[in-house]
Amino acid sequence: MSKITTFLMFEGKAEEAINFYTSVFDDSEIRRISRYGAKEDGVEGTVK
Repeated sequence: MSKITTFLMFEGKAEEAINFYTSVFDDSEIRRISRYGAKEDGVEGTVK
């Protein structure tokens, strides 16, 4: 079986896109999600 490694970049609904892509491919998994922390440029807790 082939292995697919993706690097997704979205502005806005990134988490929704991530969840969609993992639902499309069997045996897919989310290995890491980077989120904004306190005092960073984005809204705390949202996906970078």
